[in-house]
Amino acid sequence: MNLLFFALTISLGVYILFVLFFLTGLRRIKTSENNFTDWPTVAIVIAARNEEENLTHILEDLTHLDYPNELLDIVIADDRSTDNSWSMIQHYSEQYEYIHGVQINEKSSIMTPKKHALTTAIEKSKGEYILTTDADCRIPRGWVKSMVNYLHGDVGIVVGSSSIDAQKNSSFYHYQLVDFLALVAANAGVIGWGFCWTGSGQNLAYKRKLFEKIDGFNPVRERISGDDVYLVQTIGKKYGCAFNQDSDSFVKTRPSLSIRQFISQRIRWSSNSRLASKI
Repeated sequence: MNLLFFALTISLGVYILFVLFFLTGLRRIKTSENNFTDWPTVAIVIAARNEEENLTHILEDLTHLDYPNELLDIVIADDRSTDNSWSMIQHYSEQYEYIHGVQINEKSSIMTPKKHALTTAIEKSKGEYILTTDADCRIPRGWVKSMVNYLHGDVGIVVGSSSIDAQKNSSFYHYQLVDFLALVAANAGVIGWGFCWTGSGQNLAYKRKLFEKIDGFNPVRERISGDDVYLVQTIGKKYGCAFNQDSDSFVKTRPSLSIRQFISQRIRWSSNSRLASKI
């Protein structure tokens, strides 16, 4: 009994220390220091595969950004979709000169599909800064300005906040909302202490020249996932990272539709922790 009590006490103490570490880190997060008079050129890149249900929403969001259109280059890579994704991308690219599509018809022999799609989109795009999100996300009007504002001199990559868009009154969806919020808050706390731990491709911004300096995704080209973790840790450790707490930058993403899908997602995320030890 005494041994059990001792073990529980130690566990509780460690838990409290972790919570305090995260909470104090949140208080250390810096606000944006940039106030651009001349906004920089920005590339927004998205990899999409069979996303016809979501593309209309994200494309509409992209056409309503409060950023100068002449400074934007939006490139969406259609990764071997079998639905109407490509025709939707073409439709918007014909209407808006700053939206472009690139169609990928075959798998790369040297790089996993999503990294290949993102790499292709980045190579086709123009812009001093690169912003990424996912095709199933929703972005606010002020997203680009807010993310770019954090990329000042000593920051090479910015991690933005994401949340679950739990529209249905479901306990499973609300659990995901709380769980995801806890993960984002913990990561923000770690970044507040100056440790570039992780991030999500749903909401990232980084400098193109630094992406090129680390040789893009080539060092992890064979890994199925972890492209976002790799960028945050590699660029962040060498050139600095920041967490964007501005509400204008908050991105919403869809919840997992089933418990199996949720567990599969978490397993995929946890597998990226093995990547961390190699960086």
